[in-house]
Amino acid sequence: MFLEPSFEHPNQWGSGGIPDAVANYRALEKKYNLNPRPITINEYSSDKHELEGCPGVSVPFIAKFERHGIESAVISWWFVSLPGRLGSLLTSDNEKGGGWYMYKWYGDMDGYMANVTPPNDKSDGIDGFAAVNKKAKEASVVIDGNNTGTVHVNISNVPEFLGSQVNILVERVTWENKDKAVPAPNVVSEDVYTVTDGQISVPVNVENPYYAYRVYITSGVVIPQSPFDPDHVMTIPGTIEVENYDLGSAGVAYSDKDKENRGEAYREDAVDVYTSDEADGYAVGYCQEGEWLKYTVEVKEEAIYNIKARLSCGNENVGIKLYLDDEPISDLIQTAPNDNEWTSYLVAETKTTKALPKGAHTLKMEIVDSWINIDRIEFVAEGSGTSLTEIEADEVKIFTVWDISGRSVGSIESTEKGIPSALKNSGLKQGFYLLKAADNSKSLSVVVE
Repeated sequence: MFLEPSFEHPNQWGSGGIPDAVANYRALEKKYNLNPRPITINEYSSDKHELEGCPGVSVPFIAKFERHGIESAVISWWFVSLPGRLGSLLTSDNEKGGGWYMYKWYGDMDGYMANVTPPNDKSDGIDGFAAVNKKAKEASVVIDGNNTGTVHVNISNVPEFLGSQVNILVERVTWENKDKAVPAPNVVSEDVYTVTDGQISVPVNVENPYYAYRVYITSGVVIPQSPFDPDHVMTIPGTIEVENYDLGSAGVAYSDKDKENRGEAYREDAVDVYTSDEADGYAVGYCQEGEWLKYTVEVKEEAIYNIKARLSCGNENVGIKLYLDDEPISDLIQTAPNDNEWTSYLVAETKTTKALPKGAHTLKMEIVDSWINIDRIEFVAEGSGTSLTEIEADEVKIFTVWDISGRSVGSIESTEKGIPSALKNSGLKQGFYLLKAADNSKSLSVVVE
């Protein structure tokens, strides 16, 4: 142990001694009139080397670090012949061990850390750490320690945003030894609990002191889907500003795989809306495969509509598909590769694959592949022109051409109207092609029949 101007760096073997070690050090600071310094643990672990990376051993350490204000800590590295194993969170074959998943639970926590009171803080017995995330409307508690049997996780002051009923998912991650890979956590139970006087109690059967358990809490109240602005329902023909997706719970009005709102703009759920000057306000970004957004729309007239989607993507083979009342109304809509210029938007054009019926409907935008930003989608009745991109149809431009796999297949010089003929005359076979104007003014999708 030694003292530096800002930090005190001990090694810590065994979690039970942390409270007294911190108290003793703080007493020394007071004795010698020192301002409180942040505490960093240089290395922590069980005194048994073979338990390095064990989730059940690590939980009490993390719990006490959080409770006693430890600034940072580094897990041990006993097995120096195996570098890069993250303190045995990875096996000797670089596969994920049980400890990896427990630390990921910890890393995924966002919001604020909640107070947790164990039966005995000065022991390596059952302990836990917890977080509450208002933005994602979730909370989680991770528990274990040198203990087996039923543990009652008593939670008080349940946040009002979770509602009067909550979904409780209890998961378990196992561990046999540091070199035993673990494929994934297991679901132990899933149930709906009623919150009484702001409290719930969740029983968890701790089967093994080397395992770790997570109690994951989300709202049990489902908010139904409704228009973002009920006084101004979006219309077709018209422009869909994608950040104005419907109100409602996750799985009802939207689906987002990442609980973190990376954009932190405009909306307060998990959808990644961000501020963008290039998008004239807001755009939806960081989109991943399978995510979707829903919109209440009013189709004014039954017709086939031209679609003009303003997109930004640095990757190949990424795009969106559109559905009306869960029936597909478009093929894949994508721009040409954009040289990793994520903030540079292009307009992709296509048309609905069928006539859209008149009346009130739900439009769904689904992400195909991952990492694309979307600004807006415009529906234009055939023959009515466009307000999205001012480009003369008779103006000759040079277009770079890609096939459906994202492979460049050459370029053509043509007017917009003459593109289908120019593609056929260039010898391209039947299929779907993406074109990007050399001046970056437009991106088109074209089918050669």
